Amino acid sequence: VLASARLREAPAGGNALSHPSYWTPRTESPMVEMFQTFPRESAIVMQRGIELGVLCNCLLVLHCARLVHEHWDASTRIDWVLRALCLVRLALVAPRPHLWIQTWKLFVGAGCEPTPSLVARRLVDIYTHPFAQERFLILSYYGWLLIVSAFVWTVPPRDSLFASSLWRHFIVSVAGIILHRAVCVALFASLMQRRRSGQSGSPRRALPPSALDEHTREVSWPSENFSALRTPLVKACAQTKDERSEPAEAPKADNATAVAAATAAWCEGLEHCSICLASYASGDKLRILRCGHYFHKNCVDTWLLKHRNCCPLCLLAVCPGAVTQ
Repeated sequence: VLASARLREAPAGGNALSHPSYWTPRTESPMVEMFQTFPRESAIVMQRGIELGVLCNCLLVLHCARLVHEHWDASTRIDWVLRALCLVRLALVAPRPHLWIQTWKLFVGAGCEPTPSLVARRLVDIYTHPFAQERFLILSYYGWLLIVSAFVWTVPPRDSLFASSLWRHFIVSVAGIILHRAVCVALFASLMQRRRSGQSGSPRRALPPSALDEHTREVSWPSENFSALRTPLVKACAQTKDERSEPAEAPKADNATAVAAATAAWCEGLEHCSICLASYASGDKLRILRCGHYFHKNCVDTWLLKHRNCCPLCLLAVCPGAVTQ
């Protein structure tokens, strides 16, 4: 599925099989491959998967605790074993709420990274380290289900009402696992369909209004200090990218100055809005983004607040650390 999806997402104007990122052999796990190929979509799926998993687990744990309470006075040897198994189940779930909250926050932060490569890097790191503890507990839960099913299967229903109730709990648990996987796959397929149809920007990735003025500058056209307002933003943007990337030979300050100069040269003489394509008129309100690109204030505000937390031209995040809505 991932291979066919990568072929559909191949760069325009070239053969997908000739592009290095598509024919390079992959040695990682399927999850890591998914993170590297579709980072934005993967971040959303992982967040929603944790949220759905929390809901399913809470319902199952409550049902398991209810079984223990209802059959606490049972005195047969079979009921003693079943009660012990249920208590083990409750003990295994005890550390999971902390891990759920921790990993959910990490996946949300990964989805706010400014570039897909940084999103993929964060996702792989989360999946390899913090999420590894959660995977261990999940595997322990699967092992518990196997032990319960094997034991209950050998107990005749007439010998233990507890065994019959726990068997139904096992069936519901397996159905919950299947439902969780099916919903995650359906969500991923829906995101891929939106991506192919050009609707990848979702309201959740819009910039919150509180962060807009903090990371941009508002000016009137024409402005005598236009370049003076743009240069600090571009330098800060370049320094942020240097800090997030691998160490380079050139000093960071020189890199920031070079990026600022290049962006200023590219935008020099640009007197029309790239969103509405209308020329700037005297007195028009413009908004300068941290990458140095500028647009009509109303045009770019609509884009940032209702669609995407990124520049319409270069797709650089306007506010990398903002919690998107």
